[in-house]
Amino acid sequence: MILIEGLLGWLKYSAINNEFYNSITQVRNAAEKFIRNINMIPTRQ
Repeated sequence: MILIEGLLGWLKYSAINNEFYNSITQVRNAAEKFIRNINMIPTRQ
């Protein structure tokens, strides 16, 4: 698997699945929060 595919799968699992967002801005904010978190603690939780 290409590394970016793994990261995108992790993002989907952690921040996107089973959530309803009213706007693309909310999706973007969730993705940015995910990136901030993995930069602080870079292991799958």
